[in-house]
Amino acid sequence: MQVDVRYDQGRAVYDRSQPVMWPGFRVVVHIPFDGDHGVFELRPNQYSHNPPRAEVRRQDLVDVIEYARETPVDIAARAQHLASTVEQWLGWARSQIGAYNASLEAEARSAIVHRRESITSHQAHIAATGLPVGPPGARDRTYIADAVVRRPAPVLPNLPESQRIPLEPVLADEVYEHILGVIRDQLVGMERSPNAYAGMGEEARRTVLVDALNTHYRGKATAEAFNFHGKTDILIRHDNQNLFIAECKYWSGAN
Repeated sequence: MQVDVRYDQGRAVYDRSQPVMWPGFRVVVHIPFDGDHGVFELRPNQYSHNPPRAEVRRQDLVDVIEYARETPVDIAARAQHLASTVEQWLGWARSQIGAYNASLEAEARSAIVHRRESITSHQAHIAATGLPVGPPGARDRTYIADAVVRRPAPVLPNLPESQRIPLEPVLADEVYEHILGVIRDQLVGMERSPNAYAGMGEEARRTVLVDALNTHYRGKATAEAFNFHGKTDILIRHDNQNLFIAECKYWSGAN
């Protein structure tokens, strides 16, 4: 390849502001290493003013050597010099890194002790007030995450006996909202798994919704509260009256 020889002291080059190209060679030397390559980006406390120079990659150091064909370079000597210089700098770094790592356990234990003492002091301060801490019946216990608590199924409003005959049965507002929430959650699942439902027709998809609702509710005399009638209706009946009706429609407009 053509190499730039303008800085070759053995050549009469009077203008070194421009490249002077000459036939030559390029050799790329790879020196593999193990460990964190980020160490090469740090300078230890002990160092020299002639640091090793190479391209740092994930698993090796790369040294590109270019020379004119009539002035060959001692590649082995240059590679060995680079390796020894790198090893010297890594030795300085290892000493400093080792001392730092050795101090981590003591610093961590000191931080833990300080934190424990701070918490104990704060708890003692609160206890000195004589006031109860935490909700009744739940003190000295860890909390139960909402994500793992099964929400009890809502129940229909319990009307007095005298009001059951003249009044038309209705769903409690929280029951109605919960039903809609179950349907919305099931539809989100359909959107997220389109391949599972792509081959289903309208009636099959409606059945999926009904099955999901019946995992939350039971009828008065049967294991299922929800059923369907006709082509698209989802029903819940109470005392031979329709208590809840849902009409299933395909939507092709904007979300």
